[in-house]
Amino acid sequence: MLFDGIEPNDVAQGKIANCWLMAAVSAVAEFSDFVRNSLFSSHPENSLPPDCKYTIQLYDFKQKKMTPITVDDYIPVDEHDWLYNPQPLFAQSNGNEIYINIIEKAFAKYAGSYSNLIKGSIVKALIIMSGCEENIIWSIKTKQSRADC
Repeated sequence: MLFDGIEPNDVAQGKIANCWLMAAVSAVAEFSDFVRNSLFSSHPENSLPPDCKYTIQLYDFKQKKMTPITVDDYIPVDEHDWLYNPQPLFAQSNGNEIYINIIEKAFAKYAGSYSNLIKGSIVKALIIMSGCEENIIWSIKTKQSRADC
């Protein structure tokens, strides 16, 4: 299914350091109508399209508007388990749904590759999904360094 409910706990990180994106997808999943009607506006139904293609609306900073990104549902799987226990290599879903993998694949296409999703900004991911560039960010500066995802 495309959606088996849309909830923050659906999202799990795979074998790529894109926790910033998974955190943003989890935050957006709090608003299931937004996911269905804005990100997946071309696919509001829960059925899988016969051509296996999905169009996700993502914000283009250069054009200053939402832009359609079309991806298929061929998801990379772990090469060691692909025959007997195929599992997505990157984003994981805690349910029987693929919307998380489709969003991640659209971001990979938007960024140029999956490897370009390593390290990023939650705020930037939220802007790309919502189109809202006006944000207020509070942060606490400390002398200690923190580990990136």
